[in-house]
Amino acid sequence: MAWAVLFSGISTSALAQPVSIQDQQQWLLEQVRIGEALYRDDLVRDSLARLWLIAPNNPQALAASVRQALLDKNPDLAKQRLAHLQQLAPDSLALRQAQNLMKLQDPQAQKQLQQARLYAAAGRPEEAAAIFEQLFGNAPPDFATALEYLRIRSNIPGQRPRAIEQLKALDVQYPGNISLRQTLADLLFREKRNAEALAVLHQLSSDPNASGPAAEREYEYLSTLPIDRSTTLAWQEYLQRYPRSPVLNEATQKLKVQQQLLADPAWVAGTRGKQMIDRSQNPVAAEALLRRALKHYPEDPSLYGALGLSLFRQGRYDAAYTAFTAAHSKEQDTSFISRWQDLMDATRYQLLLAQGDKALERKDFNAARDAFQQARKAKPQDADPLIGLADLAVAQNNAPQAEALLLQARRLEPTNTSAVRGLMRLYSAQSPDKAKSFLDGLPPSLQKEFTAERRRLEVNELNRLADAASERKDWPQVVALLSKVRNLTPDEPWLTYRLANAQR
Repeated sequence: MAWAVLFSGISTSALAQPVSIQDQQQWLLEQVRIGEALYRDDLVRDSLARLWLIAPNNPQALAASVRQALLDKNPDLAKQRLAHLQQLAPDSLALRQAQNLMKLQDPQAQKQLQQARLYAAAGRPEEAAAIFEQLFGNAPPDFATALEYLRIRSNIPGQRPRAIEQLKALDVQYPGNISLRQTLADLLFREKRNAEALAVLHQLSSDPNASGPAAEREYEYLSTLPIDRSTTLAWQEYLQRYPRSPVLNEATQKLKVQQQLLADPAWVAGTRGKQMIDRSQNPVAAEALLRRALKHYPEDPSLYGALGLSLFRQGRYDAAYTAFTAAHSKEQDTSFISRWQDLMDATRYQLLLAQGDKALERKDFNAARDAFQQARKAKPQDADPLIGLADLAVAQNNAPQAEALLLQARRLEPTNTSAVRGLMRLYSAQSPDKAKSFLDGLPPSLQKEFTAERRRLEVNELNRLADAASERKDWPQVVALLSKVRNLTPDEPWLTYRLANAQR
């Protein structure tokens, strides 16, 4: 994967007493990365300030200073540093990363990133990863974005081993990040590489950048793991490794509780359901398991959230919204509350679109208009509500309004195939020549998607000319025209019969 460029092996073993200017630069750059990994803003600021004194033209330092300027809400300084970097290293990875950071200040890029996150939450990691790659290419702008991308890729079938190796490389470059190592350990457990996962846990517990005794740190980490057989094993080894831990009683109690839960069929069903959702497996089967678990654990927000995702993937947006609302109301962990809110918003948007489509099917035009307009207010930069309103205009025989809405949708999303298809239907009804002209004006990539539409237009035109020739009894012309039709649609039996008659 091209993103591995970010994870190439840059050593993070800090030099205790850097002597040369080059050693000092390397050491300070490592301190910047350590500060970013540990969210130590003071370490980043101090290291960048010292770098600026001894190496104001270092590309990596300039890229880091662009990040810091944006964090400090100083876009003018960020632009100055970016311009300096562009002059200094026009073909560098550092420049591409800095440019991608600036790109994220654009509302359209933010919208694409949000869409990627929604795809990831909805169990569509391939589409989410594709948006990340479209936005950033081989130059993820910062550590957090690279980590988020690798988490997404780990959910794509067959990609987990590669993601693990890239996470290991990222950990070398940005040492000490607890979230990264938690992710890495979890993926290793999922790959049944328990020994490696436990080694990561031990690394967490002995991390010199982490605060508190090693036993307490490992206790805190183990407390965040999902309850399963691997976690129980980790707790057992923890008790053996730290017999004098100050939290020994709490750890013993946690092990006992987990063993009891793992013996409970309802809890196991909920765990299996959540795993199926995480792995984008059968949402109907996952729903049954999650509902079984909720009968015994009705206050668990994670079960409601997983249930919401299973329903969302089935297109049952009304029920999904109810489940996400329950997860949001019961959640105590602030890091998850915003996730449930985002999923509630995304589900309500899809629900409004679905309500509009259903109202249109039953010819309840007022209800359809209200639903599509509400969806448009929720996401004014999305094309789908405009396409829904265009369908409504078509149903009310208002072709000019439908065309205007579809053109507006294309301005928002030029490659939206639903908008193009809607315009094709309108233009085909008006004039085949107008439809062909519209097709000819599409980008080549879109024209390929509408090959069948072009063939249909050609077949209709040839049939029209053949009908006219038949009325004139110009049978040679009929045969020539129908032969062309047959080349385009060789499997049409009625056409073969008609051609045979004309030849006779």
